[in-house]
Amino acid sequence: MSLADKVNDRILIVDDDKLFTEQIASLLKSAGYTAIREHDSSRVERDLEEAEYQAVLLDIQMPDPDGITLLKRLVKRDTHPEIIMVSGAASLQEAADSIKLGASDFLEKPPDVNRLLTMVKSACDKYRLKIENRNLRREHIKRYEIIGESPVIRELMQVIETVARTDSSVLIWGETGSGKELVASQIHYRSRRSAGPLVKLNCAAIPPELAESELFGHTKGAFTGAGAEKEGKFMLADKGTLVLDEIAEMPLNLQSKLLRVLESSELEKVGGSKTEKIDVRLISISARDLQEETGADRFREDLFYRINTIPVHVPPLRERKEDIPLIFDHFFSNLKSKNLQPRKACDPGIINILMAYDWPGNVRELRNYTERLFFLCRDDYIDVDFASRMFSDPALSAEPKFEVGFGKNVLSSSVEQFERSFLQINLKQVEGNVSELARRFNMDRGNLYKKLKKYNLL
Repeated sequence: MSLADKVNDRILIVDDDKLFTEQIASLLKSAGYTAIREHDSSRVERDLEEAEYQAVLLDIQMPDPDGITLLKRLVKRDTHPEIIMVSGAASLQEAADSIKLGASDFLEKPPDVNRLLTMVKSACDKYRLKIENRNLRREHIKRYEIIGESPVIRELMQVIETVARTDSSVLIWGETGSGKELVASQIHYRSRRSAGPLVKLNCAAIPPELAESELFGHTKGAFTGAGAEKEGKFMLADKGTLVLDEIAEMPLNLQSKLLRVLESSELEKVGGSKTEKIDVRLISISARDLQEETGADRFREDLFYRINTIPVHVPPLRERKEDIPLIFDHFFSNLKSKNLQPRKACDPGIINILMAYDWPGNVRELRNYTERLFFLCRDDYIDVDFASRMFSDPALSAEPKFEVGFGKNVLSSSVEQFERSFLQINLKQVEGNVSELARRFNMDRGNLYKKLKKYNLL
């Protein structure tokens, strides 16, 4: 810790022994801290409201309230300072109890100077880390913000808050492009696991033969090409959250292994014999009805019940059209900021066009439309006529309009336009089922998934 850090660190010394507080304050000030003395425990909470403290030295034998009672109240505060309990007559049991209640450490009187300074430094470092994690958590929550003020979105946010306080498995379901991954991120960053890793795996993007290795890891030489040991997604997500997107695409043989891991919280790497414990919260995502998949024997019923502990439904955009102006403004404002075009503006009448459409591709389709509008209009002001022309969907047109002429990039551009339109039409026909589309095309599912992502169709 630098001297600059210490100057900013404030320590509150709470003890009715004035001589003791004077001695400790003098010692801490000489070490570079700002030390404030408080002899009345009933005023401590007010002190913490008036200024930020990194640590509190709190005597157990304080009168009304006593140190333990005050400790219980202080640890309930949001981002409370680290609390070091102090006593000259406390038993080992009292010391242990105070740690269980949330104290950072315990110090006996008279304190050893080096031990005191070590404890204070550790408490200040711990407080700073706690604040950094809180700020990072807030940044993530903002980054994955769900835009909207409609009743269904307010209800969804309440569900997220409730679910985040639990550690149960969650199944998020809803149409393609509705924002299911945002919901998963919100649940993680609002939970007690927010300081842990958030690991995401799209089951549709993995070749079936590599899926088990991706999930559980493998040992060196476990199969051809396994030149080194590799941690799986479950181990990478230890003490955090694992999100399995498009879980309906998971091969049936892997589903049974996943169920076993979820029930035992243990796994073995592919090619290994060592059992490893894991502490992971699972969030599953599906755009398909897993109950229907279960009835068709494409998804294990026992696994469905295991991952469906708390179901969360994400509504389609057509069921919350009042949010469209807010979402459009959010996307458009971000584009102006990221592309340094602050003068770019839209005719207010464009909103009427957006509100009249049902958005089968949901929020993702609205985002893509906003980008198309922003980048293809060369003027600073986008009028209703231009927005209407940009609204036409080439995939729904009987005669898609491709670029005509000569030049270096004309052919490749036209091929890409046709390929995107072709994929979009066929994806609609299979209702977003990537595995079914891959079967129809006789194409590797992973490669197909990459193409769909390339054209923003997923």
